[in-house]
Amino acid sequence: MANNNDASASRAGKNLFSGVGRAEIQRYMAILDALPFPVRIADANTNWVCVNAASEKLFGLKRGEMLGKPCDHNKFCICGTDNCSLARAARGFSETFFKHGNSSYRVEVAVIRSAGGDISGFIEMIHDVTESANQEENLKSILNGMEALVTVCTPEEGRVLFLNDSIRKHFGIESDGVGRLCYEVLQGRDTPCPSCPAQQLIGEPDKTIVWDHKECVKGAVLRKTAKLIDWPGGEKAHLEYAVDITAITEAEEALKHREKMQKALNSAALVLMAKSTDAFANTMSEGVRIIADIVGVDRMSISRNVQKPDGLYASQVFRWSRRAGSSIPTIEELKENSYDRHISRWKDVLSSGECAGSRLVGAVRLRDCTCGTRM
Repeated sequence: MANNNDASASRAGKNLFSGVGRAEIQRYMAILDALPFPVRIADANTNWVCVNAASEKLFGLKRGEMLGKPCDHNKFCICGTDNCSLARAARGFSETFFKHGNSSYRVEVAVIRSAGGDISGFIEMIHDVTESANQEENLKSILNGMEALVTVCTPEEGRVLFLNDSIRKHFGIESDGVGRLCYEVLQGRDTPCPSCPAQQLIGEPDKTIVWDHKECVKGAVLRKTAKLIDWPGGEKAHLEYAVDITAITEAEEALKHREKMQKALNSAALVLMAKSTDAFANTMSEGVRIIADIVGVDRMSISRNVQKPDGLYASQVFRWSRRAGSSIPTIEELKENSYDRHISRWKDVLSSGECAGSRLVGAVRLRDCTCGTRM
């Protein structure tokens, strides 16, 4: 460093460098000048008191033109704004990103504090991250082209690094959400989601976690996949993508329901073929249990329709309880009951041969039977 620059640095930083000899300043400057990236030191008033050689190349100014000047003297896009790297450092943020021309930069700032804890200066280091930023933009472009709902967050805090277009549309989010907590942006919560796998991924960084999640608001079933990845710039990130499998789940449930119905019909066929009273009762109980599973009830009653001159009657012939696990005795009072007097509200349904119940999920057509008249 030239002598006039030594003098300028000494005058500009007389408070920050008080007690430091000229030879020491020269030695420190030689070290800073050897660094390939810009390093600048500002005092508590954010005036530059030390500038290394790499800074001259980036800012297009001699160090003498920068020393003693306020930090916004360079007139970069972040200068004089809330995104100023020194202003952010004073608020507790050690990193700031900005673009200048076709290049992207990451600024690291360390705060210098006095013995009493007051801010006495700042050390700023600027890194060209253009290649990394281009990689990030390319990756974001790929993720935005996916129909899957994609979230990228910091693993420890869950701060959003990226939300793709699909997830923003799905949740009706207008902003990009970057820097905010994911559970606030996506779920409107004050605390992390109970099913969040972030902590498990931190403990097992090579693990991939897959699970199904049903949304409370929309009712959609999402198959989620979570994994830690290397995000451009070198930091680890929690990648989570979700695929809407609601239609597949509904189809699977319909297939399961169909299989249960098939089993019920098979049991009914066995009932018809039973040759002994014991075989009939056992098979009947099994068939009724399957039907009870399908419609979601704990007790079932079967009554035979009897047409008499004065009207339609129902006579209970079978009764089943899940708790008992088998058939249970019929009730005398439920034999020879007139629909008109006792269950008139079901008359039209029961006289047509339909099956009715207090908690039916769907009707099952059986000839001459009633279900659920009394449990």
